[in-house]
Amino acid sequence: MEKKSIVFVIHNMNIGGTEKSLLSLLYTLDRSKYKITILMLENYGGYLSEVPDWVDLEYLDNFHEMKKIITLPPLQSIRKFLKEFKIKSGIGLCRSYLKAKISNNWDPIYEFAAKQIHISTYDIAVAYAGPSDFITYLVSEKIEAEYKIQWIHFDVPKVISNGFFGNKYYPKFDKIYCVSGGSKVSFLKAFPYLSEKTEIFENIITDEEILKKSDIGETFNDGFDGIRILTVGRLTKEKGHKFIPEIVKNLLEKTDKEFRWYIIGEGIEKDSIKDLVGRMGLSNYVKFLGLKSNPYKFMKDCDIYVQPSLHEGYGITVAEAKVFNKPILITNFASSENLIKSGKTGIIANTDVESLTTQLFSLFDRSSRNKFSENLALENSKRTKTDYSDIF
Repeated sequence: MEKKSIVFVIHNMNIGGTEKSLLSLLYTLDRSKYKITILMLENYGGYLSEVPDWVDLEYLDNFHEMKKIITLPPLQSIRKFLKEFKIKSGIGLCRSYLKAKISNNWDPIYEFAAKQIHISTYDIAVAYAGPSDFITYLVSEKIEAEYKIQWIHFDVPKVISNGFFGNKYYPKFDKIYCVSGGSKVSFLKAFPYLSEKTEIFENIITDEEILKKSDIGETFNDGFDGIRILTVGRLTKEKGHKFIPEIVKNLLEKTDKEFRWYIIGEGIEKDSIKDLVGRMGLSNYVKFLGLKSNPYKFMKDCDIYVQPSLHEGYGITVAEAKVFNKPILITNFASSENLIKSGKTGIIANTDVESLTTQLFSLFDRSSRNKFSENLALENSKRTKTDYSDIF
């Protein structure tokens, strides 16, 4: 039997939830049935070494030039073309920019940037990093495939400000997968007429692989014997790390118990949050551990896991922390109720400092933590495995 060829298009293989979920999906696929390619816009990432050796890795050679056209102010790129005597390119981008301004839609810029791209033909093409307008455009317009899939990893109204692009390109896909019930609801609020082709496909969590990695990874090494609070994720605005210094300050006013909050991850917000922690005199209570490709022993050894996100499509690190039966506190994002039964297997707080402080303080009580751990252990014991081998 001839293998089906599938291409997954993604930004890169950096350490993040979307990339991790792709790896988990690949591990479940039958290599005898599928010929898999990952097409990256940029060839880098901490997860590159974890891609199965039977998966082909490709990347766009000239994306660094396309990226400038997509991200820089168009007038700046036009001036650059003219200075370099690339008159034809300058005029072409100028026309595309005028079309974009008139239509209030950026796809004329994508069309100009991607005009030289030639991508192989596949049986199935997947815009995996979604919503991402440029990747959606590439899969929709530049890849030939019999069947096309759009993956939605985020809460669409929170990350899409202009529905024109989605209304133009999402209907061109044969299937749209949302990673949680909450993200599906929010997606269909924006695009209700796509309900027949929209389904839920939750991110795959492979308990055995996570537990195996937790036995070999690094863990806390500071000799601290108080309550360890852990948060894992990119330090970007939507992840809610900005709440942490104020929560810690409030907790210090409420309790004399020893605690530390450890943050695993990197991102554009790190320096500003770290600076705030220092200015508030909280450096002994908030510790930045940097990027970890294997954070699982930290999850295994922490006392409380907290995800203070402003929005999430799924919340893959929360699902991973559940594998270790940890007391979990999360905010009320789109998929929160899919992950946690509040008051039983964890706590869902409002997305503000006061609520997060109150609920986290309640978890300083050991009997409360034990209750949530026991309930999670019971829930985990009842989970059944899903066969993903024929999803394509």
